[in-house]
Amino acid sequence: MVRVVLSEITKGNAMESCKNKAFTMIELLVVIAIIALLLSIVMPALKMAKEQAQRLVCRANIRSVMQADQIYASENDQWYVPIVNGWSPYNWTWYRNPDLLRIIELDRENNKAVNDAGFDVKYNDTLPEEMRCPSDRRTASTGLYVDAGIGQVFGMSYGFNIMSVRPAGDQWYYMIGGVRGGIHALKTTEVKLPAVKFRMMDCSDWVVDRERADYTKYWDVDKDLLGAGHNWHKVAYRHKEGANVGYYDGHAEYLPKEKIYMIEPSSRNPKIEKESNSIHWVPKPGQEYLPRPL
Repeated sequence: MVRVVLSEITKGNAMESCKNKAFTMIELLVVIAIIALLLSIVMPALKMAKEQAQRLVCRANIRSVMQADQIYASENDQWYVPIVNGWSPYNWTWYRNPDLLRIIELDRENNKAVNDAGFDVKYNDTLPEEMRCPSDRRTASTGLYVDAGIGQVFGMSYGFNIMSVRPAGDQWYYMIGGVRGGIHALKTTEVKLPAVKFRMMDCSDWVVDRERADYTKYWDVDKDLLGAGHNWHKVAYRHKEGANVGYYDGHAEYLPKEKIYMIEPSSRNPKIEKESNSIHWVPKPGQEYLPRPL
């Protein structure tokens, strides 16, 4: 009898102990609330860290091209990499220039086809995949310009500043039919204050100009879209409403959009805005374009 009583007491104590160790509904809700609070704090920090990492990779890409630009100039009588090489039969755009790709140690054959647009791509007008901005998530059907007629995809994350070259008549920077139009490039001696002159930056196209840097008219309206119904030469403010910028002296940095295109606040006066922004966009203050070298 004594053993039975002791056994019952032991079982009762064990059950009581289990009850004491169990979570109540209120305690579970408190734990869940704490976890949710911690996630709400940690997730934005993780997102910010990811964006900063992508921004650093992007800036490194631009810095690589800017440093290659310096080497190219040292090998070519102080000429920077041409935005377009108009001497027939080459007609290279800057990112297809074999000397530039050689200096960066990239092989154009490594370009990956963008084939999600429903047609066969003959070739891509892009830099190799490893030079793509990690924040540029466009595809041929969600933002890249696609010319189905020739099977060409424009998949550039970066653009050279075309404010430094002069249009060839009404042909702008294109050398139609291999016309002998000279080299769309500048010499190092022609760029005054190269540390403040924009050379290259995040872009929705392969070239960029001052007007399309006006984010209120372009980026804020349709972001990274490009092609029919959208604008060209647009600065892509992909990195927290800012962009990575490369300069003629070879360095690169991140700038918020307000620093890349300064808006005259009182009345949006185009003349004042042009004057305030030209110091960064054109080779010489007060000069819209430089003549093409002969």
